[in-house]
Amino acid sequence: MEKNYKMIISYDGTRYYGWEHQPDRDTIQGKLETVIFRMCDEKIKMEDIKLIGAGRTDAGVHARGMVANLVLDVDMTPEEIRDYMNRYLPDDIAVNEVREASPRFHARYNAVGKTYRYTCFAGPVKTVFDR
Repeated sequence: MEKNYKMIISYDGTRYYGWEHQPDRDTIQGKLETVIFRMCDEKIKMEDIKLIGAGRTDAGVHARGMVANLVLDVDMTPEEIRDYMNRYLPDDIAVNEVREASPRFHARYNAVGKTYRYTCFAGPVKTVFDR
């Protein structure tokens, strides 16, 4: 039975060309959907996977709590989905939480706010831990 799942995702966007699909470029959405495709045993077409993000990010931008949703028909618990995805995602992308959402939940249309934080380095020696 199909269920709508809400996901909370974190990522370091340094290596990516933003959230949304782009031809021949690595994106966060593309990486996530590739793992979802494998998780579904490739029983569905790749183009049928519709991971919806609360918004888009530009190239190089990070996210601590990007909300996304996806309708899936899998025999897995939300925790099993989270664990599977984290096992196969690259180290710079993590699915923090997966839970069932109402059938009408839509990550973009139901978003109530977004917080952006811009940081700048000023000093003689860059810090390698806050890049």
